[in-house]
Amino acid sequence: MVRHVALFRWKPETSEEDVSRLEAALRRLPQKIPCIGAYRFGRDLGVQDGNADFGLVADFN
Repeated sequence: MVRHVALFRWKPETSEEDVSRLEAALRRLPQKIPCIGAYRFGRDLGVQDGNADFGLVADFN
């Protein structure tokens, strides 16, 4: 098993629509890559300054 972790920081010009399109594309990814076992992603909750804006964790079998 391989675990892939990716953290993203958006450029100031990144729009809500851009992020929503990314989320829609990421929802489809497990259908295209069958070796993805577990898969989670989401936006930062804004609890603490300095965190990444978005995170993704994928486990590959």
